[in-house]
Amino acid sequence: MSQVTRIPDSEAFARISARLRAVVTSDAFAWWEAGRQRVTGGDPAPLAALFPALVRKLGRDPLLEPTDAGRFLAGERFLVDLAAYRRADAAGALLALAAVAGGADPSFLRTRFNEGDLDERTTVLRTLPFLGGAPVVLDLMGEAQRSNTQDHFEAAACDSDVAMRRLPQADLNRMVLKMAFLDVPVWRMLGGLQRADGELSRKLQDFATEREAAGRPVWVGTLAFIARAPVDGTRARLVGHLEHGDDRQRLAAAQNIAVLRDRSLARYVRERLGRELSPAIRAAMHEALAKLE
Repeated sequence: MSQVTRIPDSEAFARISARLRAVVTSDAFAWWEAGRQRVTGGDPAPLAALFPALVRKLGRDPLLEPTDAGRFLAGERFLVDLAAYRRADAAGALLALAAVAGGADPSFLRTRFNEGDLDERTTVLRTLPFLGGAPVVLDLMGEAQRSNTQDHFEAAACDSDVAMRRLPQADLNRMVLKMAFLDVPVWRMLGGLQRADGELSRKLQDFATEREAAGRPVWVGTLAFIARAPVDGTRARLVGHLEHGDDRQRLAAAQNIAVLRDRSLARYVRERLGRELSPAIRAAMHEALAKLE
């Protein structure tokens, strides 16, 4: 992840607004600005008409271009990956936040979620990282956890640190297991590895064993979590993945053996290094050995 600097939330929201102005038409931005003025006093009622129009007015295109700097935005209470946000998501989040700043209880987002279509629900879930510890955050995170719509699960669980910051450990563990089931890259739960714990490691290892028995691939993120909270079987799994046929798995094994820093594993890394053909994996193995020896 790129380096980020914490800034006041108000400045972070101003940056999102400025980016929105830069990528939508002047008419679309004027419509959005008029809507924001309607909710600034703390009345969320206008959002019942504004949210359904967000995609039509502002679109599903990404808020950022691939070459844009400042992808990761860190406010005082959140970290988000703006590359994951659509223009409609950014616009909707700022509308909701304007109502909250005016005194509205954030629970109105529950109504917007219940009454919204797939796009509106995605926008509501993309708003959660900005709401601090409001009860509606955990409420809607739970809805996303149970959802069969992958876009909704990812909107809540990924591309911000809201799961890491707000979820109780048992709920976060369930979220990570669903990420493993859906094969969502581990880095998308920003800061999630900081919450690794033994119970999660055991569950991930059991799930990996089930996948292997069924001839299915193991989630690469498994190795990152278990290396940070090792339990019985962790070392054997990391060593075993050094011999995996998938380059991603061998790379993850080398990187996370370095995280574990168990010197007894150095001999397995050295032995595999002599047969490893991938330059990237060889480099990771050399880095691991530097930390182990």
